[in-house]
Amino acid sequence: MNDDFSYGSSLSIRSMASAEAHEVEPPLLLSTDPKAGLFKAVGRLQAGSGNSLSTGTLIAGSASPNPNSPALILTTLHSALASDYKQWPKGAVLNKPIDGNFIPGYFKDTQPSHKPYQLDRIVYGDPNSDTAIVSLKATYGDLKRLGIEPMQLGSTKMHPGMHVEMAHVPQEGIPESERFMRYSTGVTGTAITRRKDDALFPNVGTMNLSGARRGSSGAAVIAGGKVVGVLFDGEEHLVHGVNTYFSPIDHLFPVLNVPPAVPNSREVFIAPNTGAFKYTLRQGPDAGWDIYVRKDGDVIKVDKPLWRNQGQGRENRPLAPPPPIAGYRYQGEGANSDISTLIYVPEAV
Repeated sequence: MNDDFSYGSSLSIRSMASAEAHEVEPPLLLSTDPKAGLFKAVGRLQAGSGNSLSTGTLIAGSASPNPNSPALILTTLHSALASDYKQWPKGAVLNKPIDGNFIPGYFKDTQPSHKPYQLDRIVYGDPNSDTAIVSLKATYGDLKRLGIEPMQLGSTKMHPGMHVEMAHVPQEGIPESERFMRYSTGVTGTAITRRKDDALFPNVGTMNLSGARRGSSGAAVIAGGKVVGVLFDGEEHLVHGVNTYFSPIDHLFPVLNVPPAVPNSREVFIAPNTGAFKYTLRQGPDAGWDIYVRKDGDVIKVDKPLWRNQGQGRENRPLAPPPPIAGYRYQGEGANSDISTLIYVPEAV
């Protein structure tokens, strides 16, 4: 994060820079190392109009995401916003187009095969936890063809004394020719509420972790081989036995458990408290209305205003066809009060 970003230095990690003289650099993680397979999904994230470099991780809500769906990257919100925001957001950041790229598998010994994938948008950013999900202009299938598969999400019920690990791409204090993926381990402490500048972060995980510094922001915290948090802040020295802070990711589960829908709409919003995707569905240049896509077990339900089916509005319009949802087939429609609910079931059913 740039110095003019009023959210502060945070885990840009400027506050840890003076500690670097007393700290051994975390070791490079090479593609031939035993841990390399787990961390292929980790890469360097460059976002915004400046040269803000951080860490991101390819994730998905299931072990086998739809290969045609846009690939999703987990990182911090301050990394995704980079220098494009001068004030820390007061509310959720939704559907914000961003510039930049993500290079997965950022091992030093595979430089000739590094491939940057263009960022598309911040699908959902939560300023209360400094977490973000960013979509790429590439699909899960595009990355799988290069052997890059998403990391899986795990339980965030952390407790003190848990051993965690992390692959990250630190920048500050590292020679430019050596700024590639590195490996760190640590032990968790007690969860706290942390204040940073004007922002208050509840339920923050704490760690005593080696080697984090500017550029490590956005790295996935791993326990038991699964993602349990996102590194977002740090201290110059140990404070009550910890020097780094991470946000749990359980609040992101509803976002990831709802599959992409309505592929012809770019106006996607997320209501994380309900686990529903909100779309603006368009039928012609002057007709648009909100629909909500939610999961009920294996079934997908799409709620929309009933009056649109009745052809009311500026002019009579034909009934809108049910929007296609990849991997599901339309089963029928039911009405309740002024809401029409479309039912979709998995294609295999």
